[in-house]
Amino acid sequence: MKKSYILCYIIPGETGSFKPGKRRLNWVWYYNQSPDSPELAEIMTDCDNHQHRNTLPVGKMHPEVWNKQKAYAANVMNEPFLELINKTNKAFVSTVGDTIPERASFFDGKLLLVSEALR
Repeated sequence: MKKSYILCYIIPGETGSFKPGKRRLNWVWYYNQSPDSPELAEIMTDCDNHQHRNTLPVGKMHPEVWNKQKAYAANVMNEPFLELINKTNKAFVSTVGDTIPERASFFDGKLLLVSEALR
């Protein structure tokens, strides 16, 4: 997948258990978009026509948008990830920003930010 990647990991279920049958799988699909792209605007606009800046809540994604993502996934994902995506009924989206600072930031003698090991 060009400019994107996907991963999944086990999280505790409703009772806090990690036991098979009681735990859950969480998956994250990093799908790169320019912050000002029409595609991101479409993804972040909910079914009530409200455009969200950072997080599109669970159950608010336009079905057409989710169907478009699933169709794309069918062409680029391997079978285990495609199964996860197709079994997800209520996807949500959180944007992730990236920046490369010019120098490290310190406060009260503590390092606050290091990015890309400041190259």
